[in-house]
Amino acid sequence: GKTGYIRERPMGQDSILPAPNGETELFWRQAALNIIELPYCEPCDFLVFYPAAYCPNCLNRLSSSRRLSNRGKLHSWTQVHVQALPGQRGALPIAEVVLGPHSELVVAMNMSDKLVHEAKLDIPVVVSFVKKSDTIWLPIAVTVSEHADLEGGKA
Repeated sequence: GKTGYIRERPMGQDSILPAPNGETELFWRQAALNIIELPYCEPCDFLVFYPAAYCPNCLNRLSSSRRLSNRGKLHSWTQVHVQALPGQRGALPIAEVVLGPHSELVVAMNMSDKLVHEAKLDIPVVVSFVKKSDTIWLPIAVTVSEHADLEGGKA
């Protein structure tokens, strides 16, 4: 499959979004359901993020996947002040979140404003997903209390 990005203009702004393909379709389909499911290399016992067709360690074709808990820990964070993305206004907060039962995976993603203000190393966070198009739900790290509020609002 071919990886890439698509341009969309939500709410009158330029935006660059990932373009789903055969290698990433499962990830994006599950993201819409608020589920983290990633390719898994059985010979290496290795989770692969960003979804790919081959293991970056052993180059075996990936044929299975694993669901992960949406709960993790804040490993690190930063705010990007350079206006690097079309439509970006102000600082772009990025979190590195540790996921997996043995803390084997660190994933970078956007973070909520509340998490920016409460950020401390190793605090519990939840990975939620924000709808950006019909096929793309982007991961965002939120506080545990924000997640509870979001879940409460769905009922």
